[in-house]
Amino acid sequence: MVIPQDLIIRNVFVTCVLVGLLASGGVTAAGAQSVIPQEQMRVVSSSPNAASQEFVLDGNSATVWNAFDPSGAAPPHEMIMALGGSYQVSEFRYLPGTFTRCTKYEVYVSPTNGAWGNAVAMGTWITDSSEKTASFAPTPGAFLRVRYLNLYCYAAEHNVVGVADAGGGGGGGGAAAHAALTNDHTNLANDHTNLATQIGAVSTTAEMTAQNAMIKQDIVDALAAIQVDIATLQETVDALPAGSGPCEVPPVWGKMFDGADRFVAVLDGAAYCDKETGLVWEAAPAVIGGPNNNGFQTWDVAIIICSRREVVAGRKGWALPLREQLASLMDRQSALCTGGGPCLPDDHPFSDVQSAAYWSATTVETNAANAWGVNFDAGSVSPGSKASIVGRAWCVRGGQVFDGNTHDTFPAP
Repeated sequence: MVIPQDLIIRNVFVTCVLVGLLASGGVTAAGAQSVIPQEQMRVVSSSPNAASQEFVLDGNSATVWNAFDPSGAAPPHEMIMALGGSYQVSEFRYLPGTFTRCTKYEVYVSPTNGAWGNAVAMGTWITDSSEKTASFAPTPGAFLRVRYLNLYCYAAEHNVVGVADAGGGGGGGGAAAHAALTNDHTNLANDHTNLATQIGAVSTTAEMTAQNAMIKQDIVDALAAIQVDIATLQETVDALPAGSGPCEVPPVWGKMFDGADRFVAVLDGAAYCDKETGLVWEAAPAVIGGPNNNGFQTWDVAIIICSRREVVAGRKGWALPLREQLASLMDRQSALCTGGGPCLPDDHPFSDVQSAAYWSATTVETNAANAWGVNFDAGSVSPGSKASIVGRAWCVRGGQVFDGNTHDTFPAP
């Protein structure tokens, strides 16, 4: 049987394209995502500390830029980099140094140095030594600005991922890339014509079929390997216990989690991070102090107990929570609350939480002698006298906890 010539031509052409792709490992023409070479980039400015700024583009992870001001200026600390051309930018990469790492960030992309507009990405990275990424929708630009919101931190390397704009000069010139592609297209068209002339003499497709079979098998094997990787990843995810994984950063106040999934153990299990708020709570509220040494004390003493806390995993930074923060733990619809308390989410991980009133750090706006408390027995929020009412203290780490009052004259607990 003689196969129609036009069908054979299309088959050979597709086969040639597939062979080229398999041999090269992917498409490498203009339009591919790639890391913009550091050698064509440059640091335009950095503030407030410009010393060592060039280290982020030297390809050496042992050298770092100190993203802080020795005079103690408050953040943000920022750096502006010229990309060496126009790109559709879609990712920023940050490699921490061996010292304090930058975690809170904002990324801006612009065709010019100045008209930044809104941030294309912002958030908080976890604190470890791995390379961090901030991905976003492709954005046209020739300049990238990164702002670090930490008080001080270090950066070893900065990298940017993007696609060179046609005609924009990215990576050595979009016009040259377009001309090269046009030339390649012409060559392919000529090759196609030659193949069409030669294919007329072909009377069998045995060799072509064998080649296609080999290509098909390579594709099948590659897909099988991908399926294995997906299955392995799924097994890893399925093996994670309930509530495992990082705490939500930034917190998601608009999202609700079940009790078992809402809280993540941190600080070696001495505390739990709330995914909804990002706040870290003692796993078991301290039962110390008070007239009867049962944990009930006046508001002033509760403030001091939390401010002096440092026995939770050896970490300081604890404080009495604000009214809204403490009330965020309350769940009046839980079976625990309707059954007599404490009014916390069902399946919560905390221990020694009493069905009692706990002090907040928030002073009553209309009466400075009173402060707000959260009653976990009745599921309510109500004020009480700082001097005559006693309540418990549940310390928190993270978030804003200062209510505008001074506490430096309080007696020792």
